[in-house]
Amino acid sequence: MKLRNLLFLLFLASIFSSCSFGEREGNAIEDILAARDEAKNSGTVASKEWVNVAIWKGAFQTPVDVLYGFDKLVYVADSSGSVYQYDENGTLLGFYSLVKAEKLGMDRALNLFIIGRIDTTIGRSYNLPAIYCLDMTSTSQILKNSTRILKRIVHPFYFNPSGSGLNEAEKVSFAGIANFADNSFFVARKGPNNFNATALGGYDNTLVQFSKTRDYQGTFSNELDPGVGDGLKFFNDPVSLTSYAAPPQSNSVSSSKDFIYGIKSRSFYRVQGLKVTDEGLLDIERKYLNQDTTKATRFLYGYVQRDGNFESRFRNPADITIAADKHQFILVVDSELDSLYQFNLSGQEGETPDFGKKNLITSFGGTGTGTKQFNRPKGVAYGKLKLFIADTGNKRIMVYKLSTDITQN
Repeated sequence: MKLRNLLFLLFLASIFSSCSFGEREGNAIEDILAARDEAKNSGTVASKEWVNVAIWKGAFQTPVDVLYGFDKLVYVADSSGSVYQYDENGTLLGFYSLVKAEKLGMDRALNLFIIGRIDTTIGRSYNLPAIYCLDMTSTSQILKNSTRILKRIVHPFYFNPSGSGLNEAEKVSFAGIANFADNSFFVARKGPNNFNATALGGYDNTLVQFSKTRDYQGTFSNELDPGVGDGLKFFNDPVSLTSYAAPPQSNSVSSSKDFIYGIKSRSFYRVQGLKVTDEGLLDIERKYLNQDTTKATRFLYGYVQRDGNFESRFRNPADITIAADKHQFILVVDSELDSLYQFNLSGQEGETPDFGKKNLITSFGGTGTGTKQFNRPKGVAYGKLKLFIADTGNKRIMVYKLSTDITQN
């Protein structure tokens, strides 16, 4: 029996007893309310929850991503035309208005990566996916239009210098970036051509590898399923990507090449963790398959039933980040469920309570304009005990702290 079918049977019983937190249909009670009711009924008071501490309404119109960098500054990507730079208290420090940004990343050398697109003319005008790597030291770590571009990676020229096939290249996009401790990085790529893994550049739906000097190293096309399955290593319509190498800057930053990615396509696993072996191959992250129901009731690899079908509890995991401090969270924002989901590094949802009880659900959300509601959020970041969410439809950045961290800087 296939692994996913075994997992399906294990989860089947628990699905019918769980809520569908964040559903837009509004037919189910939100998980956060159910968790609180359960705590009250059992005589346990939830000791932790995310508290809104600030709302940033800056010059941005469509904030589609937010990044907490290794420089301890916050960057907001606005698809209407700019990237904004703030200190952690929301003071605007600088901006870069030359790219309509879609996703952000930063390496440990403090280079800022902006995923967007570029117009180029070769016979006619083409709009192509591009990654801009900015040398932040060139402007004393303040983001400006004069910040030097270290490298501009344009699809398909990084693997095809002749630039042939530009008509098809216009249909491709970059969906996320995972920066690693050694400053190498992976980029999630998606597009319509997924029939020949050995073609130049591999499948469109794949992970592209770059060295720390930003040179193309190949793809994982031979190891990822670009669109014909629904199990582990399924990689159709990727929307997010992150590594475990997250701030703060220190000698303890994770040195692994392991990563977590999100896909929008229907699947049992819309958020997946994969490992990179010593041989440079991909392997599944088995710890997320171990669902210990004595510790939690909801998991990263959990299922729900929608329209008569069993599928991942996520709909569109638009962004994922890792909290690399004492909390060790995996944080997922879902733009269709208008929700923020919090897991520990074992894939168990929630916060460990006192007295050895099961995890308290600290995920939250719902559609609206309230302080714990969202409208199509597309970005999530974490740094210095603060959670930042790009609430795209409400044109704002929401800032939270755990109730137990309120008095800490």
